[in-house]
Amino acid sequence: MEEDIIQEDNVINNILPGISNVEESEICLVEKNTTQREEEMLEDSSSRVIRNKRPREEDEEEEWIAVGRNGKRVGQKVDVYINNSEKLPKQFALAKLLRSNNISSVSRVKYINPYKVFIQFENAESAEELINCKPLQDLGWRCQKPLEVVISYGVIKNVELDLSEKDMLEVISSNCELIAVKRLKRRNKDGNGWEESESIRLGFKGPSLPTCVYIYGMKINVDPYVFPVTQCSRCWRFGHSLRVCPSKKVVCPKCGKGHANCETTSYKCVNCTGNHLCLDRLVSCV
Repeated sequence: MEEDIIQEDNVINNILPGISNVEESEICLVEKNTTQREEEMLEDSSSRVIRNKRPREEDEEEEWIAVGRNGKRVGQKVDVYINNSEKLPKQFALAKLLRSNNISSVSRVKYINPYKVFIQFENAESAEELINCKPLQDLGWRCQKPLEVVISYGVIKNVELDLSEKDMLEVISSNCELIAVKRLKRRNKDGNGWEESESIRLGFKGPSLPTCVYIYGMKINVDPYVFPVTQCSRCWRFGHSLRVCPSKKVVCPKCGKGHANCETTSYKCVNCTGNHLCLDRLVSCV
């Protein structure tokens, strides 16, 4: 019995070193794999830190302007509007006229209406050439940039009716350059026509309006001129005249239907649908 126990102990002792050796080899293998993965992660992270971005090719296109962190944007273009009291030429005639006056670098042309044209230039120099072009100014063209005040208007009152606009332009002096004089008109007593008034509208070059002018050395106060609200005589809407009306439909000012006029006494305004004439200035429907 004792001999059997001794033999079992010897077998166990012989097996345990083998098991311990296997466990030690497995532990060493796991530690080796862990160490290898950590080294690979460190190498990969260090390579990401050290790695530089590929060099970008310089953009040599002149129409782009570098603005740093926000990227790039297209070079600034200049817009100019042309206005005239008469109809402006169509596309081919306009292009020929601009070429004959050495005006180039036009990138876009848009007709707002027959009396107003929008032109976009690639640079400010070409836009200034159009604005300062003397032959076009002689044609009555008024060229200006958006939101640019070219002429400031003021009013003087109680001016004699027998004094002509030409005479007033010669005798009026001011700190600002006076370029236009126009006598205003008002409704006559019958309300059927217009008559000249004693109010004079003065046009000064630039955005500044003087507080006074001098007539033969006498000081006259200048009030700001307020433009009247324009009402179309075709559609009877506000903000434009008959010449530039976008609608081709004739509207009755009394009933608002599709005819020129009628004899109805039941009025209906086309602007506010009120029971009044759309020509009635005493009712505010603007």
